[in-house]
Amino acid sequence: MLRLEGVGVAYGKSAEVLRNLNLSLSAGEFLSVVGPNGSGKSTLLKAIAGAIPVRRGRILIDGKENDFRSVSYVFQDPAMGTVGNFTVLENMALAWRRGERRFPVPFLNGRRRKIFRDRLADLAMGLEERLATPARALSGGQRQALALAMAVLRDSRLLLLDEATAALDPRSAERIMALANRIVRESGRACIAVTHSLQQAIAYGDRLLVLRNGIAVAQFAGEEKSRLSAGELFARYES
Repeated sequence: MLRLEGVGVAYGKSAEVLRNLNLSLSAGEFLSVVGPNGSGKSTLLKAIAGAIPVRRGRILIDGKENDFRSVSYVFQDPAMGTVGNFTVLENMALAWRRGERRFPVPFLNGRRRKIFRDRLADLAMGLEERLATPARALSGGQRQALALAMAVLRDSRLLLLDEATAALDPRSAERIMALANRIVRESGRACIAVTHSLQQAIAYGDRLLVLRNGIAVAQFAGEEKSRLSAGELFARYES
């Protein structure tokens, strides 16, 4: 589904942030990514999403280069994935009409409202009862859940989570990760989750990738991944 072949990424004329990175991800597979600050974690996601160009190599999504329409993205800051002055309902409508020119509000007919309400009810965070609430009035966890619902509202093949729980309290962070995991399992999307939480990286995902200085220095899967401790993982990317 996703394939990176010898990818190098740099900002301007500076040294490469990602260096000769090779990576593959199948449909329905969940990859967690960890590494120290400056290791290239967020740069990896931005390159996959097409937000920054690659200097060398290529990124293929379903065998095609530069086709980012099937990629959805959830940012660290819940405010970046939602419009604060829009209601929950209007934000969902905006996500539904993403890429189209017409303003979303006139499209809020009864059938569409039911679809949005049902999708929000699936999150089990009470957002279906707050359709008229501006996004800015939600808690951090609720707003990030809304951003997640918006990201996967339309069909996408790949979900990118860029430190999606870093701004949340521990309880909300756990709920968002559990939601993301359930969405991936139920929808068959592939997912890459960048995180600073070593516990999250061990608990979620089929594989775990460790980046350091733009290079993939270790990967873990299956029982080897589940047996890791946070201390052992920390030692791997700090050594």
